[in-house]
Amino acid sequence: MEALLKRQDEIAELINRIKINFKKDPLKRKTPAYLKTRQEALDNLWGEFESNHELLLPYKDNPFKYFVENVYEATLNLCEEVRAAFSSVLQSSSSKQVDQATEPCGEVDELIARQRTNFRAFMKLLKSIKVEYITENWELEDELRTIKSRWQIIDELHFKIDNILCGEDEQYEGEFSQHETLYKDMKRTLNQKLIAKVHQHQSTPKLEIPVFTGNYTQWPTFHDLFTEAIHNNSTLSKAQKMQHLKGKLKGEAERLIQHLHIAAENYDTAWEILLHRFSNHQILFTNQIEVFLNQPNVHKQTSFELKRLHDTSMECIHAIHNLGVDTSTWDPLLVHLISKKLDVQTYTDYKESRKSPRELPSLGEFMTFLECKFTALEPVQRKERENTSSTSSAPAKQPPYQYKNTSGKIPYKNYYQANSTSYISRCPLCNFEHELYRCKRFIAMSPETKLRAISKQKICVNCLYKHHDKTCNSTKRCKECNAEHNTLLHEAFANNVKSGYTQQSSSTPSKHNVNHVASPDEEILLTTILIQVQKSDGSYITLRALLDQGSQISLISENAAQILGLKRISYHASVSGIGTSSKQSKGMITMQCKSIYDDHAFSTQALIISTVINNLPNSSFERQGWSHLQHIKLADPEYNVSRPIDILFDASVYSDIIMSGLIKGPTQAPIAQQTKLGWVLSGNVRTFNCNVVINNLADIKKYWEIEDIQDKSSVCEADEKCEKFYQATTRRLESGRYEVAIPMKSGFEKQLGASQGKAIAQFKQIEQKLNKNPELSDAYKTFMREYEQLGHMRQVYTSTEPSCYLPHHGVLKLDSNTTKLRVVFNASSVTSSGSSLNDLMERGPNLQQDLLPLVLKWRQYKYVLVCDIEKMFRQIMVREEDQPLQSIVWRESSDIPIKHYHLTTLSYGFKASPYIAIRTLQQIGLDHAEKYPLAAEAAKSSFFMDDLLSGHDDIEQAKVLQQQLIQMFQAAGMNLRKWSSNNLELIKDLSSEQLDTPLDFKCIETRKTLGLRWNPATDTFSFKNPLENTINKSLSKRKLLSDCLSLSERNCCSKRHGRQVYHGTKKYRKKSCWNGIKSSKTSKISTA
Repeated sequence: MEALLKRQDEIAELINRIKINFKKDPLKRKTPAYLKTRQEALDNLWGEFESNHELLLPYKDNPFKYFVENVYEATLNLCEEVRAAFSSVLQSSSSKQVDQATEPCGEVDELIARQRTNFRAFMKLLKSIKVEYITENWELEDELRTIKSRWQIIDELHFKIDNILCGEDEQYEGEFSQHETLYKDMKRTLNQKLIAKVHQHQSTPKLEIPVFTGNYTQWPTFHDLFTEAIHNNSTLSKAQKMQHLKGKLKGEAERLIQHLHIAAENYDTAWEILLHRFSNHQILFTNQIEVFLNQPNVHKQTSFELKRLHDTSMECIHAIHNLGVDTSTWDPLLVHLISKKLDVQTYTDYKESRKSPRELPSLGEFMTFLECKFTALEPVQRKERENTSSTSSAPAKQPPYQYKNTSGKIPYKNYYQANSTSYISRCPLCNFEHELYRCKRFIAMSPETKLRAISKQKICVNCLYKHHDKTCNSTKRCKECNAEHNTLLHEAFANNVKSGYTQQSSSTPSKHNVNHVASPDEEILLTTILIQVQKSDGSYITLRALLDQGSQISLISENAAQILGLKRISYHASVSGIGTSSKQSKGMITMQCKSIYDDHAFSTQALIISTVINNLPNSSFERQGWSHLQHIKLADPEYNVSRPIDILFDASVYSDIIMSGLIKGPTQAPIAQQTKLGWVLSGNVRTFNCNVVINNLADIKKYWEIEDIQDKSSVCEADEKCEKFYQATTRRLESGRYEVAIPMKSGFEKQLGASQGKAIAQFKQIEQKLNKNPELSDAYKTFMREYEQLGHMRQVYTSTEPSCYLPHHGVLKLDSNTTKLRVVFNASSVTSSGSSLNDLMERGPNLQQDLLPLVLKWRQYKYVLVCDIEKMFRQIMVREEDQPLQSIVWRESSDIPIKHYHLTTLSYGFKASPYIAIRTLQQIGLDHAEKYPLAAEAAKSSFFMDDLLSGHDDIEQAKVLQQQLIQMFQAAGMNLRKWSSNNLELIKDLSSEQLDTPLDFKCIETRKTLGLRWNPATDTFSFKNPLENTINKSLSKRKLLSDCLSLSERNCCSKRHGRQVYHGTKKYRKKSCWNGIKSSKTSKISTA
């Protein structure tokens, strides 16, 4: 569409040039041949114009400039005017004038006529070249030579014409330039495709060819992939093909041709040997028949079993058909064999569904019945599971003490909660069917009464259940203080610190207490392995797994599942482990796994959950030189390094890979068990670790360290790279605005995954939310409409790589004086590769100076000025080649197709945006230092992100500064607004739209108001949300730290904060109790 509209404008301009040149040419040159040539050119242009107009007519209702300004009628009138001028001159020309002008002008006209003939032939040649259908290199090279030779003829004739006319004939020059552009475009297209194909053939084939081990069922796949990628690749020599072939063979297949060394003459022989051995249709047929006949019976009418029977049967039948066997007459036999696998209910349903029971059944009819059956069962069974889960979740919960792990080996035992024994819990106080922590009577009790009640009933103060073990196995702790009592009892224990009340149910030390410091320790090794798992694109990735012979189902983490990108099956289940905690599955996938050492492979299904298990081992330790483990291949070579577990394999996988080999070592040494994936280690290991965890005080200590004044760090190499990149890529546009490039990390294209599908899915969710809230919908549409009208985003019709689609959502800020709703573009959204755009982007150096020094410097001026830059980020343009990284989807109504857009300005969701924005402000100052010296200095050192804090001791100089700032930023395409000052003389000439209410200082990262406000009328600072006065209240170490953190957000601008930091540091060093009450002397700092 855009190309047609642009071409129509070009044709109209060419016709206008014909008119202008005709008027300029002398009468003696206007011979019949001259007029004929011009008439032909006019007719050709008008013919093309009319053809294009016919294509544009279906879009006449769109508000295009072409239709609004009636370009067609204007061009038609222009064309008729030129024709009339030609006719007038032709009729009034005398024969004498024609004779005098014939000899010199006739030669030029003849050359131009020949050139136009060459142009028409060249255009026919270009139209005949279908680049998208050319597949061979020789075809590309032949077409390239043809257009070069044809253009050489045109270029030689152009040289002669140009020597005579010296470029004065603008019409001819325009025609030549147009055809020259078409020639260069076609040459560039052919060269690009030729280079791409040469590179593709010379590099390693992109197809991932699996290793062939001699398995007959794997041969068709290997044969087809190898033939496509290697055997039929004409750019590879036979020696190279032989090398690729031997590299993809293992086992029996490798032994067949091991006597043939890598040489060109041996390739055909090796390939024939493999074809003769493995292209055995009889064996392939037998294998498929055995798979078909040995399918398990359907024991119960479930969607899973019926779907498995349907899919396996169709897979075998299609494989047999692909071997050349005519299966068209097999329908009755196949239906009979498959129906014998059905359960009684499904078989009865099938017989009843037949319309002609006396006729022989057809396979298509039977398979359609199975497909309809399992399709109908899926939502019904899903609903049953949901109802079962909702009605039995509370009473079916097992008390946490029943899941005690007694094996000493597997720390995370998994099973389906739906299969667990139903358990009805009764409240020990009111005897109703609910747990104690849900009892309204218990919750309403006072803290002391709660303690007496559970003591009388002998209930565990941690899990609120009765159990005989002295040690409570629940991992839950108080959410307030992390101690080993229930959160409902927090106040009771806090009030009874002095009473000496002890917690009878818990003797296990908390993981936040000091365990060991540089002393001998023991680590229990679990059976971890490394496994190669096939991704959705056919490639393999190495993941870490745990073999759990006590688990009934395999599990995989959400992160690993996203990396694999495999198709998910909707499957909802509750996965429970030790204690009452459970996790909801996020679907199920089928994985193809193989050993990291050999060709052993297997497949299994796994439920997807957020995380499988904590890092194993608990902490890293130094490997010991155990002699009994020498010279064996470990399934997890780095068993001693604490790392995440991606997969947990269940007992079925464990029993499939376990072997008879077992190696025992000395005391405090692990046992090695042989598996098909390598040797796995388990047992106690003596280690020497320094593993100190002290109530998370290390994290709190960092707070005091952060408060200290730090030396300015040196610029790192990455920051220097960003600065050089900015200087090399930033340019000034004609409008005065700045155009920047996005600093991406090296090789980001390979790590950036697909994002369009996720962005569209999230947009549809936002769209549903907007449809339910008309007010929010109108604000959202207004924002996006303004975004497009200002040119901050543009619609695109073709995709460009690399690209990244950014999800977006609205953020309401009701206290804003300008924009109540802002649409935020999320560059931290993870793509299919597991990395987000921000992950692959350089952050850039931190150029923003701290608020406190900036405010202190600003307060030194007698006359101060404040303002901010309107839409600062959106006034900075992003270069066109980087705009695909800012792709979004949008439409105003769900009745129209989704449109694709590129954001053309800097997005505030980018990690590098703060650096680019501040660096651009500094660049504005550098570029205008001579013309606006005061404003340039302010741009360098007086901005807190988009807020200006500047001033002067002289009122006249302050006015000059203000005017320079306004003019300098206008020159850069930016508008300063929200002006405020402590002197009305400086803002009296400004409009009400340019003035502001009291200034809020904003944070760079979150853009939230931190609470520090300046009121220009009184010239004072205040906190927007002052802390509650804590005088006459007990002040614990916890309360003191909370107050310090709250005040620190005000950038240490109060004496109260400084005193609290001082006293907090003293209490931290004394290692005071968290909830202990402090003296009144200490409490007085709360009001200082």
